[in-house]
Amino acid sequence: IVDQGGLDAEGVREFLASEDVVRRIVDRTGGNPDALDALVRGAPVDARERLALELNALSPPARRLAQALAVSNRPSSPDLLLRVAGLEATALASPVGAVVNELGGESGGGLLSRTIVDGELRLQFARSSDRQMLHERLGDAERRGLHAEMLDRLVEEPNGGLVAWDRAYHAIRSGDAARAIELAIEAV
Repeated sequence: IVDQGGLDAEGVREFLASEDVVRRIVDRTGGNPDALDALVRGAPVDARERLALELNALSPPARRLAQALAVSNRPSSPDLLLRVAGLEATALASPVGAVVNELGGESGGGLLSRTIVDGELRLQFARSSDRQMLHERLGDAERRGLHAEMLDRLVEEPNGGLVAWDRAYHAIRSGDAARAIELAIEAV
């Protein structure tokens, strides 16, 4: 038996460029860039499986923060998300920054991306499909409850056009039709 050893970088490049390998990769991933990235990382290629794996790896506070962000429908401050999630910053075993880092990853990968809006940190899902899938994974009662909590927290914010429409949206999603009508009229 002759030990052939591993391929060098050029050998790997040639192997990956072969028609058969490219066809198998396209068949497995559908050519989806997120699925390609997952394949390279050794993660599940199916987006729902990947998301479930990522969520299960999170601490309970980080998972709850992600659930709050899933109903937010806009980039949101960690403070707002903590209040919606029912997490007090002082009650967290790990600092808020550690929870945010857990969700966003040290290298900028992960579930969340960070942006600065008017000098304040805002969080949003790195992939909108992850937000949608997590939103769908929530049970009806839990989803409605988080939307109601988001609505209550937005009522505390200054009255602005975007916030007014957000209030109506969350009233609708929480199942409070009467309040949704009232807020929609107020928003225009």
